[in-house]
Amino acid sequence: MFRSLGLATDALAMDGLSTFEDRGDHIVQTTPDEPDFWFGNCVILRDAGIAADRAEHLFRAAHPRAGHICLQWDCAEPDTRCFETRGYEVERDDVLTLRTAIKAPDLPTDLTLRSPQADADWQPLVAFGLQIGIEDGHDPVSYADYLAKRYANRRAQISRGLGQWFALWDRDLPVASMGVLMSRDLIRFQDVQTRASHRRRGLCAALLGHVGRWAFDRSPDAKAVIVAEADGDAGRIYRRAGFARHETVLSALKRPQ
Repeated sequence: MFRSLGLATDALAMDGLSTFEDRGDHIVQTTPDEPDFWFGNCVILRDAGIAADRAEHLFRAAHPRAGHICLQWDCAEPDTRCFETRGYEVERDDVLTLRTAIKAPDLPTDLTLRSPQADADWQPLVAFGLQIGIEDGHDPVSYADYLAKRYANRRAQISRGLGQWFALWDRDLPVASMGVLMSRDLIRFQDVQTRASHRRRGLCAALLGHVGRWAFDRSPDAKAVIVAEADGDAGRIYRRAGFARHETVLSALKRPQ
């Protein structure tokens, strides 16, 4: 369905949660249980030169109750200038890939690595995600509702054997975390987060190496994929770990008013 490897692994990460309806020149993604997940309720365009009016019409027809507009492109070099002039946030994300062992430092000895098992583990991870979201400028109330649904669905995916979540803990406090969803052919890392108090200690790189080994042990012939903001700090960490740029995916977002 997708030309883009990044979008294909986005779909993998939403296995069992989203539907994808092919409408010819665009694809409609819907996540019924998470209507406030912007990138889970979007329109994926296949025309690089589509006009903003047309794209907005397609989105409104697909998601008439949505307060946001979220568009992505499954084509090379889309023209986003008309969207930027209309106040859209245009994001450029690098899709990075790797097929060999991840280069990573050892896990720190003063922290404990474990996957969440029960509510007592998951609740601190939700709170951790909320703190990161507030630092990024999200509204605390609406983002808390969004995360509650996101993490509930992540737990459901893990229970179905689609992947796992991992965290480094300082006693009962999660200080770094990431998830991985996978198939026989693809491994997708997602939501790599480090607590502000523990940054610049190499925790992200160490955790990535451990999670990568876990995933490759289960899907040894798969291609590993991670997505990072183009030219961002995270992308540089992933490149040092052995990942290389495969493509850049563009999206345009208009947040709820």
